[in-house]
Amino acid sequence: MQKASSNAKEGLSKYVEKLERHFMEDTFSVAESKAVMENLLQEWYALVFFFFLFQSYLPAKESSVSTHTFNKLKSGFLLEQH
Repeated sequence: MQKASSNAKEGLSKYVEKLERHFMEDTFSVAESKAVMENLLQEWYALVFFFFLFQSYLPAKESSVSTHTFNKLKSGFLLEQH
């Protein structure tokens, strides 16, 4: 009976250690994912800002030029970030 109790405690202890390890791994994974998402969001905010900045400085007839300029800027900006 005592051996069975000892085996049960050992099994439970290993199970709890496994749960703790998985919890920590999941916690770090979530934190890393959150940081990646925040960085992407900041990049998109910058792109939107530049787009509207270019739109406001160019006359309406040149809107296709400003869109082209924005696309070139966006491509360069994203390449520089990675």
